[in-house]
Order: sequence, then C-alpha cells, then structure tokens
Amino acid sequence: MLHSNGVAKVQRLENYPQFVWHSVLQEEHHDILTVSKIKGKMSALPEQFLPPTYAVEFVVRGTICGKINNTSVELKANDGAVIFADHVLKTEKVSEDCELYVLGFTPLLVEELNLKVPLPQLAQLFMRPVWKIGEEKIGVLVRYFELLRDLLAEGNRLVIVSMLRSLMYYLLEEYSIDAKQSHQLTRSEEICGRFLSLVESYCRDHHRIDWYASELCLSSKYLSNLVKQTMGNTAGACIGEAIIRQAKSLLLSTTLPIQDIADRLGFCNQSHFGTFFHREVGMSPRTFRKRADIPSF
Repeated sequence: MLHSNGVAKVQRLENYPQFVWHSVLQEEHHDILTVSKIKGKMSALPEQFLPPTYAVEFVVRGTICGKINNTSVELKANDGAVIFADHVLKTEKVSEDCELYVLGFTPLLVEELNLKVPLPQLAQLFMRPVWKIGEEKIGVLVRYFELLRDLLAEGNRLVIVSMLRSLMYYLLEEYSIDAKQSHQLTRSEEICGRFLSLVESYCRDHHRIDWYASELCLSSKYLSNLVKQTMGNTAGACIGEAIIRQAKSLLLSTTLPIQDIADRLGFCNQSHFGTFFHREVGMSPRTFRKRADIPSF
C-alpha cells in the first residue's frame, strides 16, 4: 500500500497520472471502499485515494522495496500484500515499470463482509503480510478488480459487497496455499500473530492485556514479555494503536458524533476518549476530523 500520512489530500485524479483508474463506494459522503489500478513510479498514494483502512494490493510487474511495520519487504511481480490499517508500506524504491492494483476498505465494511477467517491464518497475515500469488491466478484477480470497478460505477451496494466478499475469500485461499509452502511461524511469532488478530477484532470491547492473555491461556506478564521481545513493542501499545486506528477510521469515514464513537470504542465517556486520543495523536478527535475535511492544493 503506497500510503503516507503526510501527503496532502488532492481534489483531482488528473494530478496523479500514474492512476489508470480509481473507483469508490461512498457512505455519508465518505469513501468506504476504493479500488485502483496504478502504473509507473509513485512515492506515496495520496490519502484521498485510500480510506483509513485495511488494504490489499498485488503487483503485476515491476518491484516495490520498502518496509511494512518496520520490517523490510520487496514486492515483485505476482506478489500480494495484506496491510492492516496503519501498518503502512513505507516505500524506499519503486521501479519505473511498476504496475499494481490496490483495494482499500474501512473496518465498518469489514464488519459488513463478516468474513470467517481462522485465527491461525489471521496470525500468519499479521506476521507475514506478503505472499506469492500463483501466476495463473493473477488474471483472475485482475478480472475481479475490473468487475468491481464496473459494479462501483453502477452503485448496487448489495452486489458490490457480495463481489468483494468473494474476492477476499479468493485472496485468502491463495494466501493459505502459499503459507503452507513457506516455513512455519515460530512459536513466539504465532502467539504474537494470534494476539494481534484478537486485538484487531476485539479492541473496541477490551482495552486491557489481561483479557487477551486469558484468551490465549497465558499470563499477562508472559504475553507482555513475549510481544516486547518478538515485536519490539509493548502489548499495551499494540492495543492502543489498534484503538486509534479504529478511532481514525470512524472519525474520517462516518459522520457519527464523537460521543457515539467513544461509546463504540468502549470508553466510559467522551472526555476519557478525547484525552486518550489527544495523548496518542497530538490533537483532539474534533480537530483531527476538521483538519481532514480541509482540502489542500
């Protein structure tokens, strides 16, 4: 996902000739699904073209070198990547002949998709987000993306969501096949992956590490030490980052009152949520939403 939080929003696709096409599904005047085809070298994908979301991309040709969540990666032809929210791909080098497809969607749309993904597979996705797609499958994926583009032009939400659900299961099946062929996660990586997938699913309801440790049948101290040693980040920080990702998405992709967002994220009141958000982001939820609505040229 060529994405940079520092890139100003843009108003016209013509400003970015690397986009062959770009289609969106909107709700309450906010993008909740974006589908794009990109060709050529680009240092970052403007935020306007990707909601604060989960993202899937696959490279048809060329290479992209960079980091996902501070881990160095290289995406080549027929490589796919699943990126969770702020685990952005920070690009360091993109080849001139690069061609890729990018899909972005919000957590609210994920809830609507209601995908049934086994916990071990989610663990793999968190720890190893890049995988090789069978060459014979690339053409199928291209047709999926082009069909989604056409369906978005028609605007039939039920059909769009059904097609997106089918695409996600197709991608997950491909990932599962490649994961079996690659070396398995270490025990520490598997536990961290399971922890992160639980956090992504339940951070709205559970803010404390004790609950996650209990779900994993571990002590809180053991889980905290293992996450720190394996990922270089504390378990509490992982939970906080997930809550902030959810908060940003709700602020930018809905018109919900901040009190309602605080309720959805499990805070006892708006003030508590505001204090937490300001500490993590450096501004209030209201200021964050207001700044995002101001176009930059």
